[in-house]
Amino acid sequence: MDAQRKSIQALTVNLDEKREELSSLYRQFGAKLLNDAADRDRSVPGLDAERVDAWRTFMGSRELDTQTVLDIKTALARIAELNQFKKELESTKSEIARAKDSRLEELGRAVLNADGGEVSEFFGPGWQAALDASRNLDEVLERQRSTREELENAGFFTKMKAQFRLAGIESDLRQKREKCAKLLREGGARVLSSDEAARRIEQGEFGSEMEELLVSAREAADRDAELSSREKTLEADMGAMKNSLADAGALENPQRRMDELRSKIRDTDRRIDSHASLVAREYVDSFYDDEGHSRIGYSPEAPESAGLGVYARQLEQAAALRGEIASIRVKIEILETAIRMEALDRNISQWQRMVKDYEQRIKKYQELISSAERDIREAEQERDRLRETKSVLEASQQS
Repeated sequence: MDAQRKSIQALTVNLDEKREELSSLYRQFGAKLLNDAADRDRSVPGLDAERVDAWRTFMGSRELDTQTVLDIKTALARIAELNQFKKELESTKSEIARAKDSRLEELGRAVLNADGGEVSEFFGPGWQAALDASRNLDEVLERQRSTREELENAGFFTKMKAQFRLAGIESDLRQKREKCAKLLREGGARVLSSDEAARRIEQGEFGSEMEELLVSAREAADRDAELSSREKTLEADMGAMKNSLADAGALENPQRRMDELRSKIRDTDRRIDSHASLVAREYVDSFYDDEGHSRIGYSPEAPESAGLGVYARQLEQAAALRGEIASIRVKIEILETAIRMEALDRNISQWQRMVKDYEQRIKKYQELISSAERDIREAEQERDRLRETKSVLEASQQS
């Protein structure tokens, strides 16, 4: 029996392997049938149109969800890239903006200090304000210089007063510098934006230094404008990527959305495999029974594959596996039947022994019964004899 059980175990493993092989064949064969049927230029006789429509729906859903995941990953990668570009651009732009402001301030100061008023007309309405601010700045600088000199020679209390006064002067100096620089930058920007001013400066009417300052300011301004344009393009690209995420339903939590889509894809894949297996099984059923026997007939003169069409190879493989599976199941059933028969034989032998034992016990009890019945008869006879004796004795006493 142990050998039979081991054989059953080995056959069961083989049966599982063959079933898995057949399931895999069904999935592949079903997918081929459905793909061929879904091709408008081909047809698969005997295949239900509803099955094909369901296949198209499953595949379309999977393709859409897969593409959505790829779109989200692409958008996230692009956003990360754009954020890095933005960080680098902001750093560069900040440097260029400072350089531009510095060049415009230098240009504005050069125009403000130029001899004659021919170039001042390009400075704009802030000309006088810039002059006043420059003079005020000079006055504050002078006050700062004189106060510092006073500090060097002052006594303790005088030095304390001078220090407080110097602190106020330096605060005023910062404000004056900022105001003057702002007016100079604005004036420099007006000069730079004036075609007439640029033409005359480039022709050397106001000296080579002014021309160099104009060129330097223009380069800085052009570079700043270029970076601003790149910044707008970057923001537009960023907006497009966020719109892509929004279209995919992944703007708020892209990772969660991708997990949802991947879960949906796995579920769709299971549906696709199940659907393909069902279609292949039904198709094979049209040609072979569960044991792999042909339903279309067979004769030595006509090979069996002659009536199977373009899918003869897959059908014959399925039939062979069905046959192997059926054969293995029969072998397992034979062995299991033999095991059950052996078990019944053991039970029969045991019951036979029990019957024999019971028969022996019955014989013994029958003998005991016979003995008891004999004893009963003898006891009854003795009791009758004693009753008669008693009656005689009683009668004798009365007389």
